[in-house]
Amino acid sequence: MKAARIHRGGSFLVIDELGIPNISPNEVLVKVRAAGICHTELHFLDGAIPIPGEALTLGHEIAGEIAEVGRDVKDLKRGDRVIVNNCVPCNHCQQCFEGRDNLCENFQQLGFTLDGGYAEFVRVRSDLCIPIPASLSFEHGAALTCGSAACYHALFDIGQLRAGETILINGMGGVGFSALQIAKNAGARCIVVDILDEKLGIARKQFGADATINGKMENVPERVRELTSGLGVNFLLELVGVPDTMKYSVDVLAKRGRMVFVGYSNADFVVSPILMILKEASVLSSVAYRRSNLVAVRDLAVEAKLKPLVVGHYDLLGVNDALNQLKTGTAIGRSVVLFD
Repeated sequence: MKAARIHRGGSFLVIDELGIPNISPNEVLVKVRAAGICHTELHFLDGAIPIPGEALTLGHEIAGEIAEVGRDVKDLKRGDRVIVNNCVPCNHCQQCFEGRDNLCENFQQLGFTLDGGYAEFVRVRSDLCIPIPASLSFEHGAALTCGSAACYHALFDIGQLRAGETILINGMGGVGFSALQIAKNAGARCIVVDILDEKLGIARKQFGADATINGKMENVPERVRELTSGLGVNFLLELVGVPDTMKYSVDVLAKRGRMVFVGYSNADFVVSPILMILKEASVLSSVAYRRSNLVAVRDLAVEAKLKPLVVGHYDLLGVNDALNQLKTGTAIGRSVVLFD
């Protein structure tokens, strides 16, 4: 089979020819039909995330069909359509026992520490597969398995978003458009910030953003005060993590407001404690997602309440082109690699 892999020290993916993986009794072999292109892949290419061996198949947003079933697997069969939870918990540590499988002490992850979905087939532990109906396309299913589930976790498990609250979402990419839909569905008032008018227009016209702010052309704190009668927002979802967005983050929070970091960044976050103390503001962080979050966004998608914005379609040979487009910042939504 063909697989797109990063080799140690490499800055692009190489199409290698590999054998089809052998599965253990509790695993299934998934014929990949769609694999999402995530910004995190760029951190492998620039060396910020090291690979565990000499080469690794990337791709952690996976949807496909069951091609082979291990002898101990009872709840899946050949031909089943599934999306794959890329977080591989041990199910035995204290974090797992307490339902925080995304923080497993022995955490593994498809496309990070284990070979992922930029390949014709991928071996997967059977409990990581979540069935999807024929009404949900593979490309939209793949996009659920990282960005959508991750922002669901950030919005509800971490940030405790409630109906009637006002949320500001910093960054309208594949994750941001999903976060907007999920927050709107929960009854929140949504303000979104980006520097591209095209993205802001999609957020407003297609997904119902209540207000949009061009962070390059407008003063974000002033506009937020105008839009909230001077009170600020109850929740800020930080998907960008750059100094320009972080510097106003706590300033735009209302009293008892919460800021949740999701976007990876090496930039320092600097804030005056007094600014937080006087508001009783909270700064939180969120990583990955729980299996229950992926089930929740699957259900929203099936109910037509969530549709990830997928705009780019590539074959496996074009995966580097997709990653280069993402690197330029010109990608409007999610891109996917499609397999026959």
